[in-house]
Amino acid sequence: MIAADIWLRGGSLVHSGKSIEQKDLLIKDHRILQILDPRDRHLVQAKTMIDLTGRYVMPGLVNTHTHLFQTLFKGLGRDLNLLDWLAASVRPNAPKLTRQDCYYAALLGGMDLAMSGGTTVMDFMYANEHKDSVLGTIDALQDLGLRSVIGRGFIDVTLPDENHNRLVETPEEVLYQVDQLKAYTRAMRRVDIGIAGSVFWAISEEGFEAIRDYANAQDVVVALHASETVDDNEDSIKRFGLRMFPYLEKIGFLKEWLTAVHCVTLDEADMELIASHGVKVSYNPVSNLILGSGIPPMEALRKRGVHIGLGTDGAASNDSQDMLETMKLGALLQKGINEDPTVFSADEVYRMATLGGASCCGLNGQVGLLKEGYLADLMVYNPHRIKSAPVYNPVTSLVYASDANNVEMVLVDGEVIYRDGRFTHVNQEDVLLWIEEIQRKFIVS
Repeated sequence: MIAADIWLRGGSLVHSGKSIEQKDLLIKDHRILQILDPRDRHLVQAKTMIDLTGRYVMPGLVNTHTHLFQTLFKGLGRDLNLLDWLAASVRPNAPKLTRQDCYYAALLGGMDLAMSGGTTVMDFMYANEHKDSVLGTIDALQDLGLRSVIGRGFIDVTLPDENHNRLVETPEEVLYQVDQLKAYTRAMRRVDIGIAGSVFWAISEEGFEAIRDYANAQDVVVALHASETVDDNEDSIKRFGLRMFPYLEKIGFLKEWLTAVHCVTLDEADMELIASHGVKVSYNPVSNLILGSGIPPMEALRKRGVHIGLGTDGAASNDSQDMLETMKLGALLQKGINEDPTVFSADEVYRMATLGGASCCGLNGQVGLLKEGYLADLMVYNPHRIKSAPVYNPVTSLVYASDANNVEMVLVDGEVIYRDGRFTHVNQEDVLLWIEEIQRKFIVS
């Protein structure tokens, strides 16, 4: 007999490459135990059986870049460029964040992500005036049940802005905090700790060198806002005499552990450096549009073999954590800017949201595929919804014709965390009440 914890029976398994299998899926000890031929059902003994007849089972989606604390700043600073948006939304409010604030912000943002099929999130936490605020984010994601990579961010360059300077830390302080977070999360199955260096112009040369040395020694994932606007290159030339990516190469910062976020203002030399050093890229189409930053050359990077993942960015510059929206807009933007409907196909974008995301998060070989031995991070897609019906190909429908109503169930680590519009560990009404209370203390300009 085959002993399983969960038996997903009667659904269709959707793989990248538009391959579909009419097979069952068995889960045991957090992982995919076996992809089962229906003829062998008589061999199965499972603690729980879930009938998924007429449904599709897919790998969970991976959000490679967000700032979950910004869920509390949703809608602030709209219709402004990046620097003016920062001044109107994040800078006056981020220093006020407590651990409890970050807990409920991460719960709300994580719920939004899970409802769109997300199972893993790479959070970029740079609002750390209160050193324990990041613990709120970690605790919330653990309580909700999502898998996470928490990038402990920092700022070590002072500016003529009091609110900005309240978030300034030394590299030594930050790396000590990273070690403390690794100890805090050691027993947590679903969380890894990395480093997030904030924006280029807020990190010193000593800061970059400290991150580089730590990442080389400790094998952690590093995320960095990179070439999001022209300001990054202008600052780099002013301080270091080189554009951003050539400077990072010069100091040995372009490594396979690096995920470069945004990458809007790249030139040909930048793209060659990214590709040649194995740097991953997080594509954030919605926030790039909201802030008017531009359309990044993702098709040119894809052609060079760069591993690309998709990100929502924080809700202060997106307003949601919706990965389905991100996939669709990400595909359409590249088709439009390249004047070619064949680029960024639905299957390519689906791979970016699964396998590409796994690569950015340092989870290669762990998530992103329906494969025996992989972690059981899955979404169940219901095609019988007004927006999507009729469904001829589930991948095409997922990318172009779906919304949260299609996501019927989400499993992380082989555990159901969301089903039929309800979360299994979190009371969503209570979360919304807390958010209404917390939001009163933030500045609206």
